[in-house]
Amino acid sequence: MYRYILPTFPFIYFLASLTALMTQPAFAANFTLTNGNSTADFDNSLGTGFVSWKIDGVDQIDNSVTAGQTATYFRIGDSTEQTLVEEFSPDLFEEVLSLSGNKASVKYTDLAENFTINFDFLLKGDSLGTNRGSLSQTMTVTNISNAPLDFRLFQYNDFNINGTIAPNKVIIDEDTFTATQTSPFGRGIATFVTPTPTAAIAALVPDLVDFSPIALNNTVGNPVNLSGPLVLNGGDASFAYQWNFNLAPNQSVVVMQTATTIPEPSMSLATLIAFGFGFIKSRKRS
Repeated sequence: MYRYILPTFPFIYFLASLTALMTQPAFAANFTLTNGNSTADFDNSLGTGFVSWKIDGVDQIDNSVTAGQTATYFRIGDSTEQTLVEEFSPDLFEEVLSLSGNKASVKYTDLAENFTINFDFLLKGDSLGTNRGSLSQTMTVTNISNAPLDFRLFQYNDFNINGTIAPNKVIIDEDTFTATQTSPFGRGIATFVTPTPTAAIAALVPDLVDFSPIALNNTVGNPVNLSGPLVLNGGDASFAYQWNFNLAPNQSVVVMQTATTIPEPSMSLATLIAFGFGFIKSRKRS
């Protein structure tokens, strides 16, 4: 009578390989959202977030040509440098929770610092030829530890209005922190955020007071806190927001950002603000 003996070494090797795969960060999220006249490409293989946002075929970001992109950074307290959320490390895990048409949900879990960040993305297009659309992201930060968490969140935006890299003008409202970026041709993008940021800044790419994607991406030894002008006129413009939160154990905070195109020069900022915050309220109700 023969007995089958499972080969010991191959089996142990298989288990070790499986364990290694389970403990490594997930592959970089890479997907495209589509709706009406708009598409948006999210590509974390470069660690940048959205690298393209086309409306009627014209790219409002275009990372392939310039430094255009959106990017999210975080920092714990003020004693270390900030880290790109999409950057992969042994302690940061990425999961694409859902993806359908113009919506996507991505979750990041940092086991070392005991927090999660959920991103809910939504692309809203319009009819062909209208040059209208919006791109939003809702960020939910949760403290999953048993101790308070001193959390810093940064959102960086570099748009190329209607495919125009420069010159662009950025004005960040002191009260609402709405950032209005326009090109010489009258078109633009208004970006609405809630809750009120701790700080904001407008500057040229890539010298955003050390807030460029290169400088922030774990290459500076000191923490960055945004400060500087809220108005920039000319050049390849970009802008950024900062939020400071003290989260109790199991507490969450929600940050919303919506970028909406300004197709008509006659459209007032008040109208855009009403549209932007109306969208945010509808997201809260849903």
